[in-house]
Amino acid sequence: NFMIQEFMAEGDLKNYLQKWKTEPQRMKQVPKMWSKLLAWQIEVARGMERLESLNIVHRDLAAR
Repeated sequence: NFMIQEFMAEGDLKNYLQKWKTEPQRMKQVPKMWSKLLAWQIEVARGMERLESLNIVHRDLAAR
């Protein structure tokens, strides 16, 4: 059994996105921010699909 965990210098994704929500002007200044957010969502979905295809259970994916 293995546990793989990525270090997130900015904290978890939820907290990172909440920071952006509280600073809407900053978000507008970042080029293509909405494209980046969509790309992240697609990457998460593809990663979860790959794990499922390998019969690997991810126990902490949540859309809080």
